[in-house]
Amino acid sequence: GISGFLITTLLMNEKEKHGKINIPHFFIRRFLRLLPPVLIFYLVILILSSTGHIAINGIAFTASLFYLYNYMPQKYNVQELTHTWSLGVEEQFYLLWPLLLAKRRIRFILNFCFVMILLSTVALFVFPLLEFDYYKTIVIKDAFRPERWFIPAVAPIMAGSAVALFCFYYREKTELFLGSTKNLIASILLFLAPLYLPEIILPFYFILQSIGVGLFLGWIFLNRENTLITILEFKPIAFIGKISYGIYIW
Repeated sequence: GISGFLITTLLMNEKEKHGKINIPHFFIRRFLRLLPPVLIFYLVILILSSTGHIAINGIAFTASLFYLYNYMPQKYNVQELTHTWSLGVEEQFYLLWPLLLAKRRIRFILNFCFVMILLSTVALFVFPLLEFDYYKTIVIKDAFRPERWFIPAVAPIMAGSAVALFCFYYREKTELFLGSTKNLIASILLFLAPLYLPEIILPFYFILQSIGVGLFLGWIFLNRENTLITILEFKPIAFIGKISYGIYIW
């Protein structure tokens, strides 16, 4: 949710300032921001693999390198690379989102966010029931991790993006709720949903959590003078935020 909120806010600020979104520049900025840390990570992985300290197969390494690890079959999964599935989801989002924001009207984009969240919810229910025949019957949820596929894994990013769009385009209409204590309480309750949800709904918890995170980000955006927000801007905390991508990779 955080990445969707931040990227959407940055792109909307650029569009408002310059009248358009420079898509090539966006990808160059993403390249310079994200690629150097991950390339060092892959270099270390290759060194450790070549010296026999870890076992990496070519399929897993290639899928991770090209941000496709969220579709990795479980039989090829490598523990040292498995966390890169989320990087794949984000990069796939980056390929789509700037084009939508640059070319489509705000209502279309908001509807797109809601449809993607709805499809993700349905996918979480349907994917575990799917199976296909390939010499033998293969159950999707046993052969893959379908919850990591773009749909449904993009739902948290879409939730954060939708809140950013509401803050940017409909601030006057949404400020009374998004900036209120009621929203803060609602966001916390949604984030804590796994603690009280019935077991049958638990597979959907991360969507509810992501909505909670999105609402919390909206509250932060509209209450930047609040004492809590000034604490979050404390330099050591802000520095950790800047290097959080590298920390996650390692």
